Amino acid sequence: MQPVSAPRTRIALAGSIRWARRATPWREGVFLALFTLVYTASYIYGNHLPSPAPIWLPDAVLLSALLLTPRRQWVGLILIVVCIRLLPPLAPSVPFILLALFLLGDLLKAFVAVLLLRRFGGYFPRFDSMRGVGIYIACAVVAAPAISACIGAAGRVTFGDHYWSAWIVWFLGDALACLLIAPALLVWLPRLRFPSRDTLPSRRVMFEALAVTVALLLVGFILFIGSSSAGRRPVSLLYLITPLLLWTAVRFGSVGISAALACIALLAITGAAMGRGPFVMGATSTDIIALQIFLAVTAVPLLLLAAAIAERTRSEQEVDALATRLLQTQDEERRRIARELHDSTLQTVTAAKLDLHRLRTRLKNAEYDEDTYAHLLDESETLADQVITDLRTLSYLLHPPMLEELGLAAALQWYAEGFAARSNLHVEVQTPEELGRLPMRVEMALYRVAQEGLTNAYRHSRSSSVRITLGMQGSTISLRVQDWGRGIVTGMAGNARGDGGGGGAGAVVGGASRSSEESMGRPLLGVGITGMRRRLQQLGGRLEITSTSRGTTIIALVPLDATSWHDPIAEDGQMDDALGPPKDSAPL
Repeated sequence: MQPVSAPRTRIALAGSIRWARRATPWREGVFLALFTLVYTASYIYGNHLPSPAPIWLPDAVLLSALLLTPRRQWVGLILIVVCIRLLPPLAPSVPFILLALFLLGDLLKAFVAVLLLRRFGGYFPRFDSMRGVGIYIACAVVAAPAISACIGAAGRVTFGDHYWSAWIVWFLGDALACLLIAPALLVWLPRLRFPSRDTLPSRRVMFEALAVTVALLLVGFILFIGSSSAGRRPVSLLYLITPLLLWTAVRFGSVGISAALACIALLAITGAAMGRGPFVMGATSTDIIALQIFLAVTAVPLLLLAAAIAERTRSEQEVDALATRLLQTQDEERRRIARELHDSTLQTVTAAKLDLHRLRTRLKNAEYDEDTYAHLLDESETLADQVITDLRTLSYLLHPPMLEELGLAAALQWYAEGFAARSNLHVEVQTPEELGRLPMRVEMALYRVAQEGLTNAYRHSRSSSVRITLGMQGSTISLRVQDWGRGIVTGMAGNARGDGGGGGAGAVVGGASRSSEESMGRPLLGVGITGMRRRLQQLGGRLEITSTSRGTTIIALVPLDATSWHDPIAEDGQMDDALGPPKDSAPL
């Protein structure tokens, strides 16, 4: 995740950008050879489309190459473009002066787009933010093609075309190339690298991506190529492609939607050039403009939607990172307070008690009436004993030393005994004998969940007993906290599941309002549920809560596979873990 404080002008470019900056001469030669091959193929494809072309692919290839490479390679790119465009075997049968004029317009458009993007959008365009997509559309899709269209339309006048009709078609063709093809190249090329086991997505994600790709290609082929001009399908069937594109934008963001839009554009244009599909290129420019408008109106909202979802995802990750930092800060602060209480305050009170004992001894040896001061000394020593007990208990609750020394099972047993003594609540702990030591982060998270579960049972359930069960389910450690009280609002319990689904904080059961639930005497849980869920999510775990009128069961599940652990702050390289105790973890 890109740090919030990082300047846009210093966005690190991955993959091919780093490769280009550190390129050796032979690597630069390989890159220029690949550029030559791709640019030549796109130029041949564009020349085989009806003139004027509804989309000019060479513009997208050149723009992407200029943005992905350092300036020292631009001269080589320009020379390659000039040679390909003016090479007699590839040049169309038009006067040389027009070829040079069209080439000048394309080069001018590419450099204007690059300069505008680097001036207003940073070093590299961003497609994961609304601002980045807006700047890219304004600079590369609107401003630069408008300049190039003025030159291209002037050349088309020599063929008898009307200037403004030719300008519109030329502008839309250049704009569509930068809108539909260039984003796919700019998003995918920096990500091309040999995948490792850590970077590979899950099987479910790969299966979903394969399914949506096959569906898009199949539906696109049927709509745009599968029907001839004699049996043209109704334009209303184009809506069939919309759910698939929305699915791609929502689930796969700019990476998925950029590739999907490029594929749909190529299928639609190829079908129209073949005289198939709902758009058939006729003798007039109206048919071409209809296809161009369809593609533009489809692409812009989807790119903005993918950017909006990416921004929301980043916001959620930033909230998770902030929550993680707060939990860690809380844990560190409580640990400091516990150490201060044990090492300083507790020792001071103990010294005061010793002084009281010495005072009693001296009063016995002195010529004073012992009965006059005995009750005051007894009361002072009793108060000192109570303060020492409370401070020791508070210190252990803030940061349990037994958890680090003996492990989770012993710490749970010790905490349950102390909790039962303080609250008159019967607490039963069941732990497997073969359970050894777990990673400290897992033990701390499950210990805090048990603390919060016991605290909620004591305060809200009105149950006389609680059972804590620790066990193993394959490679997953589970902690169950069960009581037999009056239950909680099931809408709130549903929100505590690990996927974070369900309603909001005010979710209720059966349409009952928050006030009505409280008037019925059933408790609503507060931030404790959120705190437990945060701790488990950082470890790749989940929280499940089942509540009825006969009791509540809290189940915490944590996989012991470290590769599934998720720490939003560790991803930014800012901190390691964030586990802290719940507020008011037990009655004193």
